[in-house]
Amino acid sequence: MKEKFLEHIQNRVAETCVGASSLRNQGAGGVLKVVREYFATMPLDMFVAPTEERFLVVLNNETEKLRRLLPQSAQNWGTARKAINLFLRDALYNRYLSEHYGLDRIEAFLEIPLDGDVAGELHDPKGELHNLKGDDLPRWKSIKSLSESESSLYQAKAQRHAQGLGVNRVHLDLIWWRAKK
Repeated sequence: MKEKFLEHIQNRVAETCVGASSLRNQGAGGVLKVVREYFATMPLDMFVAPTEERFLVVLNNETEKLRRLLPQSAQNWGTARKAINLFLRDALYNRYLSEHYGLDRIEAFLEIPLDGDVAGELHDPKGELHNLKGDDLPRWKSIKSLSESESSLYQAKAQRHAQGLGVNRVHLDLIWWRAKK
């Protein structure tokens, strides 16, 4: 019974973690359907790794798997990575999934889901992050055009900023979004 219950919980998180606005204009219809179906059966335990390096190997492999499953004109690395990061964040925030899989052990490894709003915060128009290394972030274009190397630069700056706040970077967009409300 417990396994079936966890399946239902994972299905719910898979359906709700990525909204239509999160992946709009990705180049093809059907992106949400593919993403949600993939997350419904993706084994979360594979992400629980002892080191960030091992976690990133799994994250990169799953990003590539999901990218190849997307409709042909939407097979963008940034689209797949953002979707996975949204799913992992919401799985962490779900008590049942987080406790069952021990997702708290990888909380510090989880990435912030990148988008234009997050990039804007990291580019720091208010000057609050001016003393952090990485002020030379590439100009944000779109999630569709985001490369792995550009993402790494954004994630590194997010990590430094989050450390200054005493939180993990996965939580930054929540903090920024709530502050604007």
